[in-house]
Amino acid sequence: MQVAYDVLRLLNDGKFHSGTSLAENLKISRSSIWKGINFLRQLGVVIQAVPGRGYRWFAPFELLSQQAILSELSSTAKQSLARLEVVNVIASTNDYLLTRLTHGMPHGSACVAEAQTQGKGRMGKVWRSPFGANIYLSLYWRFPCRLHELSGLSLVIGLAILAALKEIASLPPSVGIKWPNDIWHENAKLCGILVESQSNPAQHHATDVVLGIGLNLDMTEAPLLTTDWTDLKRVLGFVPSRNVVIAKLFNTLVPYFLRFQAKGFTDFAAEWAVHDLLLNKSVILSAGHTQQTAIAKGVNERGELCVKIGDVLKAVRYGEVSVKPNDA
Repeated sequence: MQVAYDVLRLLNDGKFHSGTSLAENLKISRSSIWKGINFLRQLGVVIQAVPGRGYRWFAPFELLSQQAILSELSSTAKQSLARLEVVNVIASTNDYLLTRLTHGMPHGSACVAEAQTQGKGRMGKVWRSPFGANIYLSLYWRFPCRLHELSGLSLVIGLAILAALKEIASLPPSVGIKWPNDIWHENAKLCGILVESQSNPAQHHATDVVLGIGLNLDMTEAPLLTTDWTDLKRVLGFVPSRNVVIAKLFNTLVPYFLRFQAKGFTDFAAEWAVHDLLLNKSVILSAGHTQQTAIAKGVNERGELCVKIGDVLKAVRYGEVSVKPNDA
């Protein structure tokens, strides 16, 4: 409902605006204004209505802006991003790009959204995506190699996101990566990553990758479902500009991708070891209906999690890994 977002932009100054002035400004009816306001409230946006004064957005926040994001991009990122779409509400930014792969979407296409109605995480989990509270970003990248040669890519993405956050502010030492790529702070998830890959049908030695990032910025107005979620406001003590953070993410993802293409995961091994939150922790490995307790021992050259179960050292390629409560 485009009129709702047009109304929201007029209310972004935090002042009262009468229904009549809003309608005149947008050249629509008062009834359309009311419907737009109601739609925004359904999204969780707090709009006050005071007789004789009009409508006011109670706690305005920065809306996404293509121009603002592009203005913060590095020259390398600008050269590599073919297209950046900024949308309001979407089912899933990853699904949005995946459906366009068959229509010749150019390499380097990206999408960011104000909200997702069907946000998704790893292992089929739901990713909560309230309007304007966080960053929901997806990027399409075509790697000039086969799918099996991308081992360790998801870990590299986690490192790129950490590097981007360090461009915003100093991070406490408790911020790190929980294998394979979730960004955590004090046993709570700050950022989730979803990587969806498929062989490129037109290029035999190429792989299409759609990377999705869900980064929590300010969940104050959307109470967390559990205690194992956090946001940048809690970590940093302030809410950074979403447009700037998005640009910083692109500015680090692109060179990290290029470096990975040239050298593989082994070039990132030392950097990973510094940020590995599971190292020497007692963890629970879950696969299907089975669980095992193990000691995490870092990752191998393929980015697989190395664990010690009794006296046996094995590599874990996929599955759910959680830290035992008494070792968190």
